[in-house]
Amino acid sequence: MRLLKTRVRITMDVGVKKTASFPNSSKSGKRAEEWKKQGNSHFRRRELSEALQCYAEAAFASPWPGGERQRILSHLLRCVEPPKRHVATSLYSTKQNTDEAHYSLLAVCIGNRSAVLYEMNKPKECLADIELALSLGFPTVSQYKLYRRRGLCLAQLGDRAGALRALGASEGSVCTGRAEDQLAAELKTHRKKVENLLQDNEQSHSQPSKGRHCAVYEAARSHQSMGETVSECNHWPYVSRAIKCDYSPSKGRFIRATMDIVAGEVVLSERASAAVLNFDLHLTTCSHCFEQTSSLIPCCWCAGDGYCSGECREDAWVEYHWIECPVSDNMWGKADWMTRVALRMVVSAPATVLKGVLSKGLDSTITDSSKHFSTAEPYAALLSLVSHKDRFSDKQQTAMFSKMAETMMECFGDTIKAYLNSKGTDPHDHSTPEVTSGGLRSLFLHHLLQLRCNSHRVTAVLEAGEVAGRGESVKSSHEATLGSAVFPTASLFNHSCWPNIIFRFQGSKVEAVATRPIRNGDEACNCYGPQLGRMKRAERVAELQTKYFFHCSCPACAGSDASLDYRETVMDAYWCPVCSGAVTDAQWQCRDCHTQLESSDIERMQEVCNIYHSAPCMLKWKF
Repeated sequence: MRLLKTRVRITMDVGVKKTASFPNSSKSGKRAEEWKKQGNSHFRRRELSEALQCYAEAAFASPWPGGERQRILSHLLRCVEPPKRHVATSLYSTKQNTDEAHYSLLAVCIGNRSAVLYEMNKPKECLADIELALSLGFPTVSQYKLYRRRGLCLAQLGDRAGALRALGASEGSVCTGRAEDQLAAELKTHRKKVENLLQDNEQSHSQPSKGRHCAVYEAARSHQSMGETVSECNHWPYVSRAIKCDYSPSKGRFIRATMDIVAGEVVLSERASAAVLNFDLHLTTCSHCFEQTSSLIPCCWCAGDGYCSGECREDAWVEYHWIECPVSDNMWGKADWMTRVALRMVVSAPATVLKGVLSKGLDSTITDSSKHFSTAEPYAALLSLVSHKDRFSDKQQTAMFSKMAETMMECFGDTIKAYLNSKGTDPHDHSTPEVTSGGLRSLFLHHLLQLRCNSHRVTAVLEAGEVAGRGESVKSSHEATLGSAVFPTASLFNHSCWPNIIFRFQGSKVEAVATRPIRNGDEACNCYGPQLGRMKRAERVAELQTKYFFHCSCPACAGSDASLDYRETVMDAYWCPVCSGAVTDAQWQCRDCHTQLESSDIERMQEVCNIYHSAPCMLKWKF
């Protein structure tokens, strides 16, 4: 309850500030200069991680050159449907260029970031930053540094032709006012270093890399397509033919196997319909596809979003960022993730589809698709996800979600109505009534309630750096939450406390993998959180009833499987010293060999157990 109150308060704060200023208010040349100076200081002290963060902050805060920004805006406006183009043009035309003195700062910050990436042995990301800095007008007098760095990166990647071309460009762009002897010495040292890198690379790799640096970089960007076992299906292009969606009054929609599935087989690969990145990762993770990279391209208008490529920047702006950007500086770090995902669920849909849903009536649209599933219209698949609006026994919770929907209307209602009621939607269609505030508010509320029980936590394994110890360096990693997302197809998997499906993520894409063989006709189930072996049966049932409004009757909770009952029993059992079986503390007798433990064995086991449970606290001690 406290969490919901916080969501409402934070979201209402955004509503109060929504008219403060346009996106470039979050761009500040002065603030970027301060970040750059801090980055320079860290770089001189060889504090590379701190320098990288400072240069990234500086790049995100730096204003874009006016001409480049206008060129990008013109291209983006051509990519959207007429209603969005009409509204977005009026929004973005109100912003004037006010920080022209700092337009070259962006290229310098990106160039400085490339220097840190090179020192951190990240040549592919360094190359991306070099290309971006040159395209943004990096100062001519210092361009030789970028060409030299490009040559070193390409040599490290084994691209001999590209490295030599970059070396020639470096020598041709050096400022002629420098001392000739100093210049000759630097060029000689640099050329020798490039040759040594090429020689080392050729000796260690039998197959050379692609000839051009852009090809090398794009190869690094590309991913092997997920789920090679996923074949095209008539209705679900990203779902294996081995599963289908069924319906029953007791289970609702669920996933059933249509053929035998082997362990490790990928049965689903789906991109998020809407996803929001955690703010803490916005300097190192693409805001759209969640790819992890340090060479992000900052948004042209706001300082909160960065993208791994121009394609992601275009897709994000066309789908949802066109309306978020004007208040992005107030949303980042303040607005609740539920409101942001709900907004993206709405504005990503075509205007004609949204108008059709609102004119037909939300309840009618949901009823028509409640027993079936098809991706012919992605937004209809989103609408059909359960919201459990009739199962909320706490009226205070319902009121809080209603307040959140009202706040979303205050922030974005007028803009979305202008978008949907624009003449560009269909100038010849006079039968569809205009969208009203009431209909749009109901739509926001429906999506907020859906997210309460259909959202997914997108995770990834991140490197936490190196830990030194005993004269060695050890790389550590940990699982981190990248953000929150909604997957309409993945949400159809029902819960089981002993699941046969597990979700794994690659960026903002999820794939469902079989953890054990699934027979033809059996249900494929995922785990919603409470799992056998981690929580006791009563705790699992209570949590699922509270959060998801159903009484779990999976084999682990129903007691229909003896092997699962055994797993339930041994959760708190002790180890039998005779047969390694399970000894419960009820009778201190092994379930397998029936050995009765002595009191000394019991005391020793209890002591070991206490040490084990105190280990996490001991690890935090500093010796």
